[in-house]
Parts: sequence; C-alpha cells; structure tokens
Amino acid sequence: MTVVSSSAAPLLGGRYQILKHLASGGMAELYLARAQGIAGFERYVVVKRIRHEHSRDQRFVQMFLDEARLAAQLHHQHIGQVYDIGEDDGTYYFTMEYVHGENVRELLHKVALLGRQVPLEHALTIVAAAAAGLHYAHEKRGADRQPLGIVHRDVSPSNLLVAYDGAVKVVDFGIAKAAVRMSETRSGTLKGKIAYMSPEQCTGRAVDRRSDVFALGIIAYELTTVTRLFKGDNDYITMNRIATGEVPPPSTKRADYPRGLEAIVMKALALDPAQRYQSAGEMLAAIEALAVSERVALSPLALGRYLRELFGERPEPWLELGDGDDIGVIEISGGSVSLPRAQGTGASGAVAAVASAVPSAGTPASQGSLVLATSSRPSTVGPAARRSVGWIIGGGAVVAAVVGAFFLGQGRGGGDGEARPPVQAPATEPAAVAPPPAVVAPTPPPLAPAVAPPEAIDAGTPPAAAVAAPPEPEPAPKRSRDRRSSGPRRDHGKKAAPADAGPHLDPSDILPPKD
Repeated sequence: MTVVSSSAAPLLGGRYQILKHLASGGMAELYLARAQGIAGFERYVVVKRIRHEHSRDQRFVQMFLDEARLAAQLHHQHIGQVYDIGEDDGTYYFTMEYVHGENVRELLHKVALLGRQVPLEHALTIVAAAAAGLHYAHEKRGADRQPLGIVHRDVSPSNLLVAYDGAVKVVDFGIAKAAVRMSETRSGTLKGKIAYMSPEQCTGRAVDRRSDVFALGIIAYELTTVTRLFKGDNDYITMNRIATGEVPPPSTKRADYPRGLEAIVMKALALDPAQRYQSAGEMLAAIEALAVSERVALSPLALGRYLRELFGERPEPWLELGDGDDIGVIEISGGSVSLPRAQGTGASGAVAAVASAVPSAGTPASQGSLVLATSSRPSTVGPAARRSVGWIIGGGAVVAAVVGAFFLGQGRGGGDGEARPPVQAPATEPAAVAPPPAVVAPTPPPLAPAVAPPEAIDAGTPPAAAVAAPPEPEPAPKRSRDRRSSGPRRDHGKKAAPADAGPHLDPSDILPPKD
C-alpha cells in the first residue's frame, strides 16, 4: 500500500478521487470522494463500495445492485439521492449525495448526555420530514406505471440524517422490499434492526408500508421522550415486547407531553396494522394538524440552528483535508486502502494530516495497513541552524576526548596503585573481542569471561566504575604473578580502594547474555 498524490492517484471508475474513509458496514464501506469535470467542475459525493470479501459472493452483489437501482429511482428532497453506479477492478460501487450533518441516533445520544429533552418543534420537524420521504417511496411507480411496492424495512435513527442546514434525509434502502428486486429475502431471516421492527416483522408475517409507519412511531416516541422504547436484555426479550405491544404512554416519561401528540404516537404504534395510520402520508397530515393547533412551527431553518448549537460549527470534511491538488487521496486496490498524504513538511505534519482524515473511535478500521509518509520537500534548515549543530558536535567531541584521557590516566595510575592484568581465556578457547561498538556474548562457566577492549566502550557515557583499565602491552604471566606478590609496591601510604569503587569490570555490564 502506498500513499499517492491526487495528481498521480488512479480514479475510481475513471472519475472519482477517494479522499476519506467514512464508515464500514457488514456489506459495504463508505468513502468521501470528489468527482471532477471540465471547466473546474467539482462535486463531493459518498462512494458506497461493496466489501472486498463479498465482491465474489453473487448474493451480496445482487443485493448491492438492487439497492443502487432502487434508490436511483427515488428523487425526493427527504431521500438521499443516488447519482451513479459502476464497477472498478471487479468491485461494484455507487455514489450518492453527501449530507453534512448528524444522524438521529447521534442527536439522541448527545441530548441524553446533556440531560435534556429535544424541543418538540424540532422532534416533529424530523418525524414529519421522514414521513414525507417514506410516503413518496411507498407511492413510487415504475416505468410501467405500476406501484413498486417499496417498503424500507430498516427505518431507524441511524438511517435518518439531519443536515446542519436543517434538511432531513431517509437513507439506506439496502434491505428494502420492492417489486423490482432481483434478489429475494431468504425465508426465516430477519431484516432490519431488532429494536425498530414491527410486530409483523418479528413474527415473520408479510410486511407492507404500515410496517414502516410502526418504525417511524418508535422514532417519534424516542425523540419526544429521549428514552428507548423497545430495548431488552437480549433480542428475544426485545422482540417479545414488540410482539405483545408493551408500549407505556409517552406521558409517563414526560410530564408536559401534549395529549394530541401522544394520540398520534400511540396510533402509529398500534399492535394491529389495521389500527395504525394506513400510510406515512396520513401520519404526516396528523402531525401538521397538531403543529397548527399547538402553534408549533415545523422549521428546517430552526432545526439546523439547533443542531449547530448541539454539535458546534463543523466544516465540510474536504475543507479540513486541504485545497485543490494538494489533497492526498485514498487509493483503493483490492482489499487495501491507502490514506491521504500529509500537508507540510516532516513526519509530524504527516501524522497530523492523516489523523485528521481518519474517523473517530466509533469508526471501524479500513482493510489493509496504514503507511505514514513524510513530505518529499527539501529541508528548510538555515545556515544559523547548521552552525549551531556544528558547535554542538564539536563540543561533544572535545568532552569525549577529555573524559577518555581521564579514564586512560586512571587505568595507568590506578585507584589501588596497580594496573590489573588482562583476563586471559584458556588456550583452547581464544578470548572473544567485541568490534566497536558491538559487544560479544559472555562464555558460560566454567570458562573465564572475555572482556571487551577499551575501544568497545563509549568513554563519554558509562560511569567510572564501569570502565576497564587498559592492559599492559604484551604482559608476561610470570611478571604478573611477581607484581601481585610484591606487597611494598602496593602500599606507599595509600588507602585501599573500596570493593565497589575500583576499576574492575563485570563482563555482564558490557556483554549481553548468549541467545
């Protein structure tokens, strides 16, 4: 995996530059990409690419293509738009609009952490917009003017996006039921998130648009009370609560809950589909009538302002990456992903740029490994800095020379009045000599340990007690024994050096143990 510049990186499908990894799911991965055209045309999009491990599974490929074909037919202000579909290097992808904002799940999490409630006007604005988008999808007809029979089947807080300008989008029709699908759901399998399923989904019965109405009722309940409705200790308990219709009235969670709103939410959550709103359009009409009676404004502008107050002003991600051709890109090849190169010079700049381009802790890692590349720009160190480095090196050399001369004199003048003879290894095993600056492993007992020559020790770093005295040139064994036995030469009025302060060197101090 390599890091490439935007001018040299291959384009996905010959058109899209991949700038940033956004998220990973069970079937696909999401990337921020830039499409370029003539006369400076640019558009930032989201690329949804099937995961590499599923690219050869025909069932996954067919589901992926079904989602792209279905979503591409939906053109509504409250549905995420799909622009293009393609294939690159044996892997399928499609592109859709980038929504700069947060999903409802993150919004609820933020509000819960702050210990607040979502203002009713903003909660109703989100639910009304989602109902409008779902009703459009439910009513959609094909080229033959026949209803497509679309049922989303995964209406949940994570699939409702709220932009910082107040726009609300329904996204992810990946498991939607529709007449145009070429792949069919396997019998006995559940589609969707357990806590947002309808009773008919949990029990395996046929579903229609009223199943999406039930899921939207759950979202309305949770937005207006900031409490989870169906959440058990395990999936079985959760599904049992849904199937038995255990729904405490919202007014038990919030004292100032409007009665008219409670009636709307409880009707959407009716256990029997026949008792619910028969379409998302009916639910939308009821919410609009309530807003008029309660004098609540359904304002996308106010919703956007509220979102910015919660999360702060956040620039679009391509503004954080850089400008123009200086932006590094992600290169997708098989199962690996290369992240953008850094701006600026040096390794620290590379780390900072990549860190800002990678998602936060909740986000999963991409396939492949990450390589941080430093800038290829020439060094900008000036003459003054080079002179300072020269003075430092020269001063270090002088200090090393002085310390080396001191230790050399200590070895010859000796703290105990004598120069110790070198330790001789047996004749059958020559003494090991460590080449500078490496060291040699000690020989195990009963062999005598080998001592490295003085050249193998850095004179500027070890303490005096860890430096060996230099041996006499060509010492004779007999002369060494004579010098040990000559007592008067050792005294001369000098005190004996302590056992831990002499120039004796333990081989284990400089020789690492054998492997």
